[in-house]
Formats: sequence, C-alpha cells, structure tokens
Amino acid sequence: MAETTVQRAHRILSQTLVAGFAGPTLSPESRENFSTAQIKNFILFSINKNYENKPQLSALCQDLKTLGTRERRVLITVDHEGGRVQRFREGFLKLPPALERGRGQPDETEASSFAANSELKECGIDLNFAPVCDLNTNPSNPVIGDRSFGGTVDQAVPHIEAWIRGSKRAGIYTCAKHFP
Repeated sequence: MAETTVQRAHRILSQTLVAGFAGPTLSPESRENFSTAQIKNFILFSINKNYENKPQLSALCQDLKTLGTRERRVLITVDHEGGRVQRFREGFLKLPPALERGRGQPDETEASSFAANSELKECGIDLNFAPVCDLNTNPSNPVIGDRSFGGTVDQAVPHIEAWIRGSKRAGIYTCAKHFP
C-alpha cells in the first residue's frame, strides 16, 4: 500500500525530531507518547534532570534504546563540549573551555575529545553536539566566547579537526555547529 502524504510527513518528522523529556527515567506517559509518535531521537539535559550519575545515565540510555526497532534504532544525543556547556559533570572528566584547549596542541584536543566522548559512549550516548566551529571574532558576544577554539581559521581549524578525530575514535558521532 502506498504511503499517504500525511504518513510520509509523519515519518519524516519522526525521523528528524530530537525530543527531550524531564526526569532521570522515562515515565510510562513519555514512553507511550514517544512510541505512538515513533520518536527515536532524544537529547538529554541536566536542566531536565536527565542526569544524576553514570549508572543512572547508563540505565536511562538502555531504556531509551528499547524504543528502537530493527529498521530504526534510537539515537541519544547531548551537548557536551566542555567549559560551561558540559551537561554531565559529576563523575565525568571536567573539560576546560574550547578557547583554553585552543591555546594548546591539537593532539591534546584530540586526546581530551577521545577521553570525554569515550565516557559518553560507555553510558550509551550516540551523538555529541560538539565541536563549536564558530570563530571568536566578537569579544562582546558572550554566546560563543570561550566556546570557540580561537579567533582565526588558523587557530581554530586544527582543534576542530582534532576534536572530530577524537570523537570518531571514541565511536561518537559529532555535530560541527553554529556557523551558517
């Protein structure tokens, strides 16, 4: 039977949406809603109280993965770039801001990426919304600031590439973000 326009739109939306939810466990209501809507992509936030400790996070990720199917697995994501944007802190490596790492050597950035992303992988995370690829060209823009590896392409790109290599070695997908 051919897929209707509404069915196709629903399928595309359910494949592209990334949903968040409150709490350290998946409530029965959330499980039902995500199953009904066929949502398979999730983002975890400390503000949503999705994280208490590593064992709890691992159990939550395992539970979320049960929503997957043979045809479409669950994708669990997080913003865990370091500095002020590190969603899981207690029990995890403390990552310095990218600007601090950008002052060092790219191989150090790769090593910190590998270490941090390995921790995420061990807990069941699939994708880390990092690295920030913006340049810190406007000192009065606090949104980027120390989240950038540097103010020039020559400063930032070697560290961006190193972060991506470290993530890949750890088995975590990356998302180079923000720039148009």
